Amino acid sequence: MSSINKFEFSKDIPVRSVEAPDRAQLAEEDALRDRQGLLYRIAVARLTNVNTSNSGIWSTLSNGDRQWQLIVNAPGAEAISFLFETFKIYGGTTLRIQNMKGQDVHAIMTAADVQEHFRQNAALCFGDKLVLTLTEPKYTTPSVIDMDRIMYNYRSTGNPSAQKINESDPCEVNVNCTPVGDPWQDEKRGVARLYVVEGAQAGWCSGTLINNTAADCKPYFLTALHCGVNATTANMTQWSSTLDMKHLLVRIQQRLDHWPVISSPDVYALLIQVMAEETLARTFYSLKWEQQVTKLQLLHS
Repeated sequence: MSSINKFEFSKDIPVRSVEAPDRAQLAEEDALRDRQGLLYRIAVARLTNVNTSNSGIWSTLSNGDRQWQLIVNAPGAEAISFLFETFKIYGGTTLRIQNMKGQDVHAIMTAADVQEHFRQNAALCFGDKLVLTLTEPKYTTPSVIDMDRIMYNYRSTGNPSAQKINESDPCEVNVNCTPVGDPWQDEKRGVARLYVVEGAQAGWCSGTLINNTAADCKPYFLTALHCGVNATTANMTQWSSTLDMKHLLVRIQQRLDHWPVISSPDVYALLIQVMAEETLARTFYSLKWEQQVTKLQLLHS
């Protein structure tokens, strides 16, 4: 009889545990939020204040590479989102996130994931107990990793072992069904779901690629204003999305006439003038999906 090798991480890896939220209280709050038409919340923040100096364990591999590891435990979570206030890694350094079976639950992060503002979000890593492994090749510049909080995702994450997000009503057309959805196969490829970080919580919004009057195929993206009305500029640098199964980062900054104007050379918000009515004009965000398919960027008004 052949033996089955069981994957195990070292028992020396420290564990950082966070408290599970009160589900009954969340359910009451979510019911009220739904009635008020607020962001569909799926996660609440848990402070961690983790860096490679005050948490985890360092070791030196046989080839001289340095490796840092930490287990994060969020009991009962469908998924964990790791929010980095500072994310600087260099050269061939990698950050890997795995479940306790050794399976990757996020794309391996590299120096290509370092942004100009140095924030990052490893969003929606399925599981409630996950292992972070930072590997620095020998002679590489040391990393600077500061994970100030995680998002405890408690519902509607897409985790195959958990309940699905709200299904369509019977009167709605399912774009994936034949024949009712056949005329919409091109349009459906432009729809994306946004993972919105908003202070001490996160939730879902959605939007679609739209054309412009020039019909030059610039990747403009339309979503609802309420998706970001309570988010700070820093929050918005940690939004993420999927379009055609590619992980994207959203970089957004608010610029509305009734909010403080925050200058930046490359990130702006646009309040779309959809119609003359002010109420409708204050309903949307216009974003631009960059050609590199790495981030969304708000446009000048």
